[in-house]
Amino acid sequence: MRKIRSILITAGGTSEPIDSVRSIANKGTGKLGSLIADCLVERCRAENYMIERSSAERSSIESDLAKPRTNSLNFIQTDIYYVHAKGAILPKAAERSAERSENVRIKTVQVETVSQLFEAVENILEQAAPDAIIHSMAVSDYKTKAFVSLSDLFKAAKTAGSEKEFIEKTVSRNLARPGAKISSQNENPAILLEKTPKMLPMFCQRCPEAVIVGFKLLSGKTDEELIEVGRTLLEKAGCDYVFANDYAHIADGNHKGYLIGKESNIEQIEGKENIAQKIAQIAAAAHIAAENRKGRRP
Repeated sequence: MRKIRSILITAGGTSEPIDSVRSIANKGTGKLGSLIADCLVERCRAENYMIERSSAERSSIESDLAKPRTNSLNFIQTDIYYVHAKGAILPKAAERSAERSENVRIKTVQVETVSQLFEAVENILEQAAPDAIIHSMAVSDYKTKAFVSLSDLFKAAKTAGSEKEFIEKTVSRNLARPGAKISSQNENPAILLEKTPKMLPMFCQRCPEAVIVGFKLLSGKTDEELIEVGRTLLEKAGCDYVFANDYAHIADGNHKGYLIGKESNIEQIEGKENIAQKIAQIAAAAHIAAENRKGRRP
């Protein structure tokens, strides 16, 4: 009987519309996420084969592990869901998954906004229970609530008795309606933003058995500040690891950061490939551990 396990990766940067022709976008390219996915494909392909052989033919000699087996009754299949922003870099293995049947497949899902991201993830979680989740996507912290002129803001501020009333008066007359566009005749348009929901806590709540890796990107911070913020996110969200990095270290091409785990485990890693290999190792270990737990259940 075919067993299907899954891993979920998010990558790239979401974009939120200001009006019908403009948007606020994050700079995430999906490069690191794509590398993690490709590393995972290689790891899971080998480990799934080892699971298959160890469970079905424990007497097999080690040299046979190199031979492909696509017809085993205990065949393990891993589906890697790669939820990516529009324009993000795709894993190289995604093309191979589409070309032929393998024991590890990448299923790509494109999103643009935060709401589309939540919808895509909900659809995935309805059909799969990931062993690991790598949330590397640069998700927009804010979306457009309204756009107004400064003169409108000034009028609302003069008549409002509180901050809440000011926002209500401003928004009620100037909603960011679908299809609307800010006039180019407006000399000083102002945009009122509102916070978007956080995805990482949702992952931790919905997938308590999964190993979850979150990412925190800051700018202009010291190493000590990176570690402190990473620890705070780790505790607040309840995930297993946080990779904290600074935008300056990405922009200069020498990507580095700190992988922070529970019990204050901290590891500095440099180079996108090395970062990807380490995170893929964590996810693959969670994947094989989940299969072993399943095998021990009565």
